[in-house]
Amino acid sequence: MENIQQFDYIIYGTGLTESILVSACSARNTVLNVDINPYYGKDYGCLRWDELKKWAEELKSNKDTVYYDSELIINDEECMEGSKMYCFNLTPSLIYCKSKIIDLIISFNLQSYLNFKSFDSSLIYDESYENGFSEILYTKEMLAFNKNVDFIWKRRVMRFIEFIYDIISGKGQEILNGHEDDLFVDFISSEPFALPTLYINMFLYGIALSYVPNITVKEALPKIKQFFSSLGIFTKFAILNCSFGTGSELIQALSRNAALKGATFILKKRITSYTIDDKEEYPVTVTFDDNQKFKCKKLITSYQIGNYQPNTIILDKTPLLRSICLIKGDLSHILKNNNSIIFSFPPHSLKSNQFPIHLIIDGSATGNCPNGQC
Repeated sequence: MENIQQFDYIIYGTGLTESILVSACSARNTVLNVDINPYYGKDYGCLRWDELKKWAEELKSNKDTVYYDSELIINDEECMEGSKMYCFNLTPSLIYCKSKIIDLIISFNLQSYLNFKSFDSSLIYDESYENGFSEILYTKEMLAFNKNVDFIWKRRVMRFIEFIYDIISGKGQEILNGHEDDLFVDFISSEPFALPTLYINMFLYGIALSYVPNITVKEALPKIKQFFSSLGIFTKFAILNCSFGTGSELIQALSRNAALKGATFILKKRITSYTIDDKEEYPVTVTFDDNQKFKCKKLITSYQIGNYQPNTIILDKTPLLRSICLIKGDLSHILKNNNSIIFSFPPHSLKSNQFPIHLIIDGSATGNCPNGQC
């Protein structure tokens, strides 16, 4: 009789959701984690330069990813200082200091695997400023010492910030009642706030980081509340960045945690089929593309297997254009200590952009590129 290795769970895919499951299940069960790709992370992967080129070439025929089109433009490949010097993050991620991800990191004891850095600051584009950018204002001190903001606007911006803190503490409902379904732009531009466009953009795009212009009050407020709730917990700023790619490093940390509990990992393998025999203790038999077989009690997959299509829940089907740019040049006047910074461009601020554009610029201190590049 064929001797087939058995597991309580076989989890197919190494994305963030799957990696959380692997780490949680491996505490009391035997787990096999399998992925088609040669790297961990699936759509959250962090690739070297040679891996990114291969990924872009294969994307048109790859049905196992949320991405569906790509274009690779190379102006000066000679400036690349070796493939291993770069980490190209497929899905850049922001971690708020007060969030469920932080709770997960603490509960799974992943801190020792991760190297966090605070973003230096966040800037919003506005052509009325001399250099084109204004720093996002989110504290009394920043408002008080900013000479570019008139006193009347300082008071009105502070009034909205105080309203947010009231909402966080369970107050402020008398102002909010009846306006939950209003457009956020209409709500914040009306009394008692009556803010002009620059400060509306600060809250909507610089703090809420909205990627569409017409969101409602009930959609914007949770994002703004999370930002202000996260201030001053670990650093002055509300958002953390993880060296070598936030999503990818978090998945690597979860995988190391699971490996210590006995989980097994296999990369570059596709599950081509499975059968179920309810009479057996391990009823599910999976077959790999090399005809290797494994048995399990439960099979969890985010990939299609044969005719089975997983019930992937997509909460928002708005298409996003994502671009990764490698820049050679000195940006030390923007990047303090070569860390990271967030830039936001409101709709139509660059004349042709119908939707907002958000940039995450990583310096060499993040481990994503060599010195002198970002």
